[in-house]
Amino acid sequence: MTAFRPGGLYHGAMTDLLDRAIARVGASPAAQPDDAARMRLPFAGAADDPVYQLTPEATDLTASNTEVPRGEFVTDDQIRAIWMKHGL
Repeated sequence: MTAFRPGGLYHGAMTDLLDRAIARVGASPAAQPDDAARMRLPFAGAADDPVYQLTPEATDLTASNTEVPRGEFVTDDQIRAIWMKHGL
């Protein structure tokens, strides 16, 4: 249900807290409302619109970060082999 409320239209299910948050975000500097909307859209059922996708490099970094706590590091010989491969 959509109803009129002083200050604009709102959906009947909108809470006062959400109403205050939207008003505050709307009063923010120009880029911040868009950033807030991008963060909120997946919760509103717009999950088919990707907000951020990892690059292949970031995906590799994420995978390597899980190896650190397990103590999985390359050996000195593996590093030397990489250096030799690239003429270093």
